[in-house]
Amino acid sequence: MSRMVRCIEGHVFDAEQSDKCPTCGWIAPPKAASENQHGKRRSAAAGHVVAGAFNSLVAGVDGLLRGVGIPSNRGISAAVVCIGAVLLCVSVGYAVPGSIFWRTSHSVPSDGKTTPKPDEKPENKPQANLSPGNNTSNNNQSNVGPIAPVPVPAPVPAPQPQPPPQQQSVHRDDQFEVGGEGRSGFGAIAYSSSTRSWGESYGYSSRNASERRAVRECGKRDCQLVASFYRQCGAVVDDESGIFGAALGPTPQLALRDAFAACAANNGKNCEIERVTCTR
Repeated sequence: MSRMVRCIEGHVFDAEQSDKCPTCGWIAPPKAASENQHGKRRSAAAGHVVAGAFNSLVAGVDGLLRGVGIPSNRGISAAVVCIGAVLLCVSVGYAVPGSIFWRTSHSVPSDGKTTPKPDEKPENKPQANLSPGNNTSNNNQSNVGPIAPVPVPAPVPAPQPQPPPQQQSVHRDDQFEVGGEGRSGFGAIAYSSSTRSWGESYGYSSRNASERRAVRECGKRDCQLVASFYRQCGAVVDDESGIFGAALGPTPQLALRDAFAACAANNGKNCEIERVTCTR
């Protein structure tokens, strides 16, 4: 697409191909500015046309006034032209359907039907009998009695989650024995799930030595270390099938509590105490 411009020297060239005049080197204006200038020129030309037409009408009216004996006055002629233009616009507005004057005089609603004037009488149409006791077929509306309120059901409380059943421990005796003999240092417990055997150690100065002693005391091939501690307590509980739970704690009771919880988490049934050992 080409954009032909003329430079200040009068040379014509395509501004889309080159932004400078190839003859004199004049720099072409930007495209937007050029289009803006063309728009201003078109607006000015249109204004000149309107002004010329107005002056011609004023001159014609001025000639008519002089022809009837009225002294020439350009102001009066211009006023007559303006009044005539306004009356012409109003007349066209009343005559053209859809214009603002036509809508005002005819009162056209949104559905496109004209509203009758106040002096017009509406057509005599049979009105529907809306009396409550009349139930004839001529009624356009059926009898509707008072509507009974719809009962609102009472809110149903949401089911509360039930706490999981606590694991009931089965003790051989009312009292449980605590190993360790009050020794200080490291301790450990090993356990065999196949035979439900256990081994313990306490009072050791190193962790490795106490763990080896607990596994050796257990004496079974599948013995595994389940608790290793220093100056605290370890506990192991199990059920008849060998499912067990082991835990540590600062007291025998706390260690047993967590051991029973671990046994229940492993799906143990009726877990009972196997061994509790503490060091200080």
